[in-house]
Amino acid sequence: MMIYRLAQNIEIQFWNMIIAVMEVEGPLMKTIRSVKRASRAKPSLIAVLILIWAAIGFVTGLIIGRVILLLQLL
Repeated sequence: MMIYRLAQNIEIQFWNMIIAVMEVEGPLMKTIRSVKRASRAKPSLIAVLILIWAAIGFVTGLIIGRVILLLQLL
């Protein structure tokens, strides 16, 4: 019975924390609003696109490197 009560208390604390974060004036919504405001400008949109393409290139390079390593084509 003690484990059930402990699990229930942890779940209640978890949901209380998540609800507080996702409120209209919570930190998550404030961050989303500020990113939306900043992303309306063209230079910031270009910077975000560059970061996205850099991440795609990085992951692709990691995958190609791993395939070459596995096939021992070096």
